[in-house]
Amino acid sequence: MPAAKKTAAKKTTAKKPSAGETAAKGGKWTGGKTKKGYGSVRDPKTGKVTYAHRLAAEKKLGRKLRTDETVDHKNGNYTDNRPSNLRVVSRAENTRLRHERDKKKSTKS
Repeated sequence: MPAAKKTAAKKTTAKKPSAGETAAKGGKWTGGKTKKGYGSVRDPKTGKVTYAHRLAAEKKLGRKLRTDETVDHKNGNYTDNRPSNLRVVSRAENTRLRHERDKKKSTKS
């Protein structure tokens, strides 16, 4: 019985560029999602990748967030970045609010 011919697999030499390489080449990367579900975008002013909710809150406030400020999603939906759903709070307040939401969710089930 003759040996079966092996067909050579096509090798692709082009690799997918990283976000940094895409930006460096004038690419149009517009954003993505983190593992936790937060939207990430490239800040048009600085070119740095940041969270979409932070940019939305800064636009609403008309200033950059301070390092001691964080953004809370009032309804707990990390993809809902409407200005009416965002509020700027301290990190401690954000943690407290998140625990309250989690507690309400666990008592509903």
